[in-house]
Amino acid sequence: MKRILLPAIIMLLLISTAAGAIIEEDWGNYTKADKTDNSGNNITLNFLRKSYTNADEKYTVTIKDFDSSGIVVLDVNYMGRYERVMLKGEWDETRTKIILTEPLELFNKTMVITPIKIVPPAGIFTCCPEAKININILKPEIKIDLNEDKRSSTSEYRLVNPFASLSNWSGYQYVDPYDDSFADIVNATIDLRPENSYRMYEQIPLEINVTNNGDAEISGSQVFIDSDGLLLEYGQPYYQLPTLIGEDQKNIAGIKTQFIKLKFRFPSPPSKLKYEMKVYVKGTRSGTTYYNVESKTINLLPSASVQKSVTKESMLLSRKEIEKVYPSIDPDEISRWLLGGEIFVTVGVTNYQNYEIKGMKLSDVISRQFTTQNASLNWTFDLKPLETKEFKYKITTVRPGRYGLPPALLSYSEFNMPWSLLSNTPSTEIHGPCMQIFKRPDKPVVTKGENTTVTLTISNSGDMPSRVKVIDKLPQNTTLINGSTDYEGSILPQDSAIFSYSIAINETGQITLPDPGLYVNGRDNMSCGEPLLSKILVREPQVPAPTKNVTVPVRTPVRTPITTPALPLTQYSWIDGIIPALLLILAIAVLLILHRLT
Repeated sequence: MKRILLPAIIMLLLISTAAGAIIEEDWGNYTKADKTDNSGNNITLNFLRKSYTNADEKYTVTIKDFDSSGIVVLDVNYMGRYERVMLKGEWDETRTKIILTEPLELFNKTMVITPIKIVPPAGIFTCCPEAKININILKPEIKIDLNEDKRSSTSEYRLVNPFASLSNWSGYQYVDPYDDSFADIVNATIDLRPENSYRMYEQIPLEINVTNNGDAEISGSQVFIDSDGLLLEYGQPYYQLPTLIGEDQKNIAGIKTQFIKLKFRFPSPPSKLKYEMKVYVKGTRSGTTYYNVESKTINLLPSASVQKSVTKESMLLSRKEIEKVYPSIDPDEISRWLLGGEIFVTVGVTNYQNYEIKGMKLSDVISRQFTTQNASLNWTFDLKPLETKEFKYKITTVRPGRYGLPPALLSYSEFNMPWSLLSNTPSTEIHGPCMQIFKRPDKPVVTKGENTTVTLTISNSGDMPSRVKVIDKLPQNTTLINGSTDYEGSILPQDSAIFSYSIAINETGQITLPDPGLYVNGRDNMSCGEPLLSKILVREPQVPAPTKNVTVPVRTPVRTPITTPALPLTQYSWIDGIIPALLLILAIAVLLILHRLT
């Protein structure tokens, strides 16, 4: 027994040590090898610019000398190591082309220097020698592929995060999943089986594919798996890989791709809804440690689901009514409408676990446009392993249109925590006529005994025509003068019919016009809304004021003989003559004063 337990304990310690190394690794000091640029850097060196340093790739290139025969001597420093190389550019025999040196590999095939252009200080180019070169650091590129579980089974729901209040479990308060403002609600529409999503006790597979897509090998490669709390059922959290060779490398021992397969499960009880797994890969080449990391989010699905459905299309009219209203309609169009029927809502709840879930509560509500004969839309029930229960009810409406239904709420307890799920929100389209009556008088204020005309407008805002019968009622103490209070006919969609009649009102005060009776295809109470009515104010007739007769006495005119009057003598007062004299004297005085002043 001891021989069996001892190796097991040692293996457990090794795995624990390897898992802990993920946290202890200082990944910031390593070089990330997630992508490789094989183009390198083009640089030009001459006597004015003798040196070039690349801090990111940690190398320096310096010109040592230009030879008159076209030889360039370079000193190269790379990560503390040093090499001297010579590049040569010579004219050919015809002196029309410079022949360059082949690319040189340095530092154990880590760096490649390729001459692009060399201008020697000889011949016709005696002035300014220079060398244009390309420096490329050969690096590995570590690519990590994690498999995606793409099993699909779609449905929409919203979920209250049951782990949000674990830190204050004693003071847990119920969270309403209808409240969008609460932070602990997963307010995203997700599939019933989205990618990388599993239920409690399901096996979670993880397939890792590590590939070197670079142009240099990497040795001493290691793989670390951080499961973020998921339990490892198959495989190890640490793997040592052989040398991973580059994409175009040959004659080097090693492999290009390594495949690893693992299996996990959720801890029981789970601690959160999302687990972020991370896979780290690192290795070395020429003293440089390269690494890469890839992550994958695992979603915890509820053990149950709730889905809601409704009749896609329905009609307010029966088949016989449609055939009467549509005697000459396109047969294909009427066949499509005849497929419709009553409106049924179905809410389905499924238990995906192999154990029973007890005390489940389902609640549903209807929109204000609908009515139902069900006394209650609340159910309490248990679900056996892998069982599905459906709850069905019928809704009715008198108004056509497209309506979205509110979600149903499923609540239950599992893992000593409350779970609340909202279903999807299906929609239904209802076809039919939509009749509404507008009733108004031509004069809102009349005198008792005076006639007024009442006009009724029947409007159809629906998408189907209908036979309509209107039976109107007269207000009390009124008399029908002319016209008819009844109407019967067919009204097309988005059309209306108008009829009117005249009445005499025999009582004073304010009179409200009564509701008319509306029958759509022979059925009562099929109006889309309350009729819009008006009121009439009736006043007492005004008595005219009595008229007074005034008698003007007649006088006989007396003839008076006409005589020519003598002209009266004009009499003037003494003051009428003295005023002009005073004005004259004043004018003379003013003239004298002005003369003296000048």
